[in-house]
Order: sequence, then C-alpha cells, then structure tokens
Amino acid sequence: MMSGNAKLLFDSDRTSGQMGLRSIVSDDRSLLFAAGPMIVDLVVYDSSDEMRVVHGQILDRADETPVAGALVRLGEDGESDETDEFGQFTVSVMLPCKQMVLAIQAEGADEIRCGIPATDESLGVTG
Repeated sequence: MMSGNAKLLFDSDRTSGQMGLRSIVSDDRSLLFAAGPMIVDLVVYDSSDEMRVVHGQILDRADETPVAGALVRLGEDGESDETDEFGQFTVSVMLPCKQMVLAIQAEGADEIRCGIPATDESLGVTG
C-alpha cells in the first residue's frame, strides 16, 4: 500500500505566548493530525527513565469512532503497538532523539506517517 503524510492541525508548542491564551507550563506536548479517513491525537512526553513516550488515540474522521487494531510504529525500526478498542496506543524511544515519524497502518487504509516536529529544550530536542 502507499503511504501518505498526515497534516499537522495543532501543536501545543506553537500556541504558547499567543494573545488571549493562558500560560500553562507543561512538559507534555499535544499534537493533532489529520490524514485520509483518520484523526490522530498525540501526547508526547519524556519519562523519568530516559524514554520519549508517545501516547495517542486514532479516530475515524467521519464519525469520530475509535480505530481499533491499527499497527502503530515509531521510526523505521522503532517500537510498535496495536490500537485497543478505544483506538489508543503507547510507543516509546530512548533519549536523546530528534524528529520522529509515527507510521500508522489500519486495515484497508494506506499507511499514514505523522512527522512529529523537533521541539524546544523542555523535551530535550533542538531544531
């Protein structure tokens, strides 16, 4: 199957400092992607055991139902997981790491690739 790049709709790192928004200090980073028939909602954070953790949920774009049984892989040779009945998954990689790519393969759909952009020093990554 072909693969397609997901479009980044929201990045919490890019909202801080905007007029009218309250400032919240957090080491977590929230990302929202859309690609083909899916919405991918991610939270990225560094754990205490020197791992970068990506926890997420995949929903059907049309009716927002969870996408169960999708294979999710972090990087080319990275850790993988399968979404549960709620469309949720967790994968991780050792630190330090720079830009990551999350690949998603759901039954009957083309592979989707979510490029997680490099972030600020709070996650230990430089541009």
